[in-house]
Amino acid sequence: MKKKIISIFTALLWMVICTMLNAQTAFAAGEAGISIPVKISLSGTLPSRAEDFTVKLSAGHESYPMPDGAENGVYSMVITGGGSGNFPMITYDRPGIYTYTVYQEPGTNAKCTYDRTIYNLTVYIVNAEDGSGLEAAAVLHPSTGGDKLAGVEFRNQYETEGTPPPEDTPGTPSTPGTPAVPATAVLGDSAAPVIEIPETQIGVLGEAQGPGTSDMTPVISWLTVFAGAAAVLGGFGFWNRRKRSQDKK
Repeated sequence: MKKKIISIFTALLWMVICTMLNAQTAFAAGEAGISIPVKISLSGTLPSRAEDFTVKLSAGHESYPMPDGAENGVYSMVITGGGSGNFPMITYDRPGIYTYTVYQEPGTNAKCTYDRTIYNLTVYIVNAEDGSGLEAAAVLHPSTGGDKLAGVEFRNQYETEGTPPPEDTPGTPSTPGTPAVPATAVLGDSAAPVIEIPETQIGVLGEAQGPGTSDMTPVISWLTVFAGAAAVLGGFGFWNRRKRSQDKK
């Protein structure tokens, strides 16, 4: 009798153990999970040393499932330079609607404009129709609206550094072998070379002066003759008037 009771107890204990194992297996098979792809795109003049970009996944509620390694409902992933990656799998063990946000933490490079787009992620966990467990469906789109996306992408733009043009040297053409362009004066007047024209010297009474003083000799001679004749005529007239005056006496 005692052996029979022990056998029955052993059988019951084995049944309980098998039931627990089956329950754990069914629980594991009923889980669902998602993983979100992340891409970093770069443009412009890239720095000599690749920069680390931090992308974060934040849960809408502290009770929502998160990837392993998350702290206070936030998981951080680092991508060096331009490249792609994936957030670790998030697993769910019960139906529900779970919300998250994905964003990039701005860097410190003053020559880079960091993409500040915020993506909204909504995860729907439902029971499979065939009773095999849970099924997951995710909807991802920018917070500003738009079409459903398969993953997030952040486009970071660096400044484009170009070679400055050479400085022009005053008085020389800007391009070798090319003649200099004539300057243009104000209001469209052509800045033509200034030619100085010597002024013609004008003599007395509009007569043009000759190149030397010898040309004035005939004029001076005639003036001397006129002066002498005038003196003679004046003296003769004075003598004539005096003589008449004496004759009347």
